[in-house]
Amino acid sequence: MDYPDWKLQDVITSHRDRLQNFFFHKGGFTSQASAERFWHIVLAISENPTSAKQTIQELREQYLTFPEATTYGQRETTLTADAAQSILDTLHGADSSDIRSPIGGRNPANLIDIGCAEGQKTSALAKAWGLPCQHAIGLDIIQAKSPPTNIKFETMLPDILPKCILYSSQDLAIVSMVFHHSKDPCKLLKGIHSALRLGGYLIIREHNADARMDMASFLNTVHIFYDAVFAGKPCMLNAQNYKSLEEWQNTFQSQGFEYIKSEYMPFSTNPSAGVQANANTGENFTFVLQKNRP
Repeated sequence: MDYPDWKLQDVITSHRDRLQNFFFHKGGFTSQASAERFWHIVLAISENPTSAKQTIQELREQYLTFPEATTYGQRETTLTADAAQSILDTLHGADSSDIRSPIGGRNPANLIDIGCAEGQKTSALAKAWGLPCQHAIGLDIIQAKSPPTNIKFETMLPDILPKCILYSSQDLAIVSMVFHHSKDPCKLLKGIHSALRLGGYLIIREHNADARMDMASFLNTVHIFYDAVFAGKPCMLNAQNYKSLEEWQNTFQSQGFEYIKSEYMPFSTNPSAGVQANANTGENFTFVLQKNRP
């Protein structure tokens, strides 16, 4: 149990509106009626505090009574693949359909996708840019069950890129929602800096955790719902390394990366996956950085 001290009632007290918005807009439900009904169940469960483990089990049992529970895995896959569109939007600006002119003036010839899960995002980007299998490498600490056939999947140790990723070999590195799980972000950044060619790009998607709003407790709750309640999986190991956008920017630049831009860019606004266009609550950001020195 990665969150033994988690208390649902405390999170509702501190983040009631933000948590309600999460249920209504972030993919757990495809209908407003279901989201509303589940929200009232969450409130009722919070009024009878138990251990974190028991609370999560009760929430999972309740979620399984909703029709969305049978299609969550499929929608989760859709959202992961849709994240590729977010990357394209970030690199290409407003007209992501024109893949001829990304930042830097050319498409990447190869890429590594760190924390790629099953590799759907990696696969979609490989297709968009016409990359051969060996030039689109998905990396994760957990072996993918069935990675797409148009990418190469490799396992990695926490914060350490595998030896097959050679020095100055990559045009693009993508790190999506990984750094808050990292115990040593600077170590991982040094590895990425080494792997990128001079002028290569790094795209990072991460939480914006403003300490003044105690965002850590809310973000832990989001992880619990995505992993244990919606997907029915053990909670992913999480170092809870939450920082504000400004703190992350300082960390990234301290490792030799030049800041290009940052913006809010949703993984997806796909209504069929239960995500609404107005789901921007300012909790995430996307950074584009460049390796500007050896």
